[in-house]
Amino acid sequence: MSQLANQIAVITGAGRGIGRAIALKFAAAGADIVCVSRTMDNAERVAEEVRAEGRKAWAHAVDVADAAAVTAAAEKILAEAGKVDILVNNAGVTRVEAAADPHLAKLRGQIEQQAATLGGLYDEHNSGFRA
Repeated sequence: MSQLANQIAVITGAGRGIGRAIALKFAAAGADIVCVSRTMDNAERVAEEVRAEGRKAWAHAVDVADAAAVTAAAEKILAEAGKVDILVNNAGVTRVEAAADPHLAKLRGQIEQQAATLGGLYDEHNSGFRA
């Protein structure tokens, strides 16, 4: 039996780069994958690659900096997949500022946004998540 058989993995930032690589590696290990990306084109492209591995895959376009969009996506993901066993919070949210104007408060805001994305997804819908 595959190491991740019968597991559902949600991977944010799955549309390219490290997120895509994680999605494909988890699929090869037996997981079904929910590909979350800012664009549906990228999410669906990677979902097709996962399906080519013989695994189930869903594609969702979500801006993880938008709390309402994250909540709506979490509800839809749980309705479609039935559960979430693994969450990889790979999506990054950055705000580009002038290099001469670095402020600790802005950095703190970026870190808090990342934590809110992960925490909000879990807190809002933990009935579908396994501990």
